[in-house]
Amino acid sequence: MKQINKLISLGFLAITYHANVYAADSDQWGDNVLGFSSQYSSTSWSAAKTLGPPDVTAYGDNSNAWTSSSQTGTLEYIALGYAIPVYAYGATIRETYGNGFVYKVDVKDTGGVWHTVWQGTDSSLPGKPVNFFVGWNATNFLVDGVKVYVNTSLNPTTW
Repeated sequence: MKQINKLISLGFLAITYHANVYAADSDQWGDNVLGFSSQYSSTSWSAAKTLGPPDVTAYGDNSNAWTSSSQTGTLEYIALGYAIPVYAYGATIRETYGNGFVYKVDVKDTGGVWHTVWQGTDSSLPGKPVNFFVGWNATNFLVDGVKVYVNTSLNPTTW
């Protein structure tokens, strides 16, 4: 399974509410599922398994991670929402099985519009859990969602 565990820690520059000044870098975990192309089931390996901080520490098939309903041959996505809108500059994607499958990342502005911020090759190697960081220039709009696109065909020996 091309598995993503507790999907995205959204890297951002925090803005203080009163002074509107950039603060220290911070992280935020997804707190709601905005959508997905498929999931293995509504319980085990479900999209909801991506919420909160990572809890899968070993590489391999684990029902506490999200995976698509197809083993191979599909392009899939998962989208998460975040409680605090931020000016984002990156996302960390925790890959726990069949690594190297991410090919695109979009972010959602607070008006509901998706923007592609990264497209490329995921250099994560299989064999151990990887925190794949995808960086981009800080957005000039507040971000409250991230969508990660995966290619299930890149490692056909994992389900």
